[in-house]
Amino acid sequence: MLGDWVLEPISGVAEPAAIPCSFASWQCQGGVPKGAAAHELGHTFGLHHPPEGFPGQSLMRWHGDYPDTGLLPHEVMILRQSPLFIGPSAFDTNGPWLDFEATDLAEWGQELILGGHGFAAGDVLEFRDASHSIFVTPEILSTTNLRVQVPVNLSPGYMRLWRGRLRSNVVPINVVPPTT
Repeated sequence: MLGDWVLEPISGVAEPAAIPCSFASWQCQGGVPKGAAAHELGHTFGLHHPPEGFPGQSLMRWHGDYPDTGLLPHEVMILRQSPLFIGPSAFDTNGPWLDFEATDLAEWGQELILGGHGFAAGDVLEFRDASHSIFVTPEILSTTNLRVQVPVNLSPGYMRLWRGRLRSNVVPINVVPPTT
């Protein structure tokens, strides 16, 4: 899970393109990088790296400040919806499903094609950040694909499809203003 950072101290063979702990001792503790395991576990629980230039300190941006850093509000929100923490109540098994292979960075106004299964007319896609939700009616292309335009005035958060009271799984997404 931690790659070269951990293998190098064990094997004694440094990856030429990497920066091993022997050259970055201020980032390391006991021969392994401080916070790397916690950072990688964040990915396991569905967290992405925050978008470039997004304000605030986060373990998901940089592991070297661990344990003197935490998580951003939208990262805490994503963790609170993770099926790994809240179990079967995280989503409805008979509801639609969004594939996790969705883009993890989208700009306001960008068109997205999302995959999954069980899509049907009347489904509504929720974009949620740490402060609010915006609900958008997607164009259902098939039971496995939909098209949607990313709403404006959102920050990083997650997407979830709703069919009445049935909830899909949560898929994290970094939503940012247009770069051009």
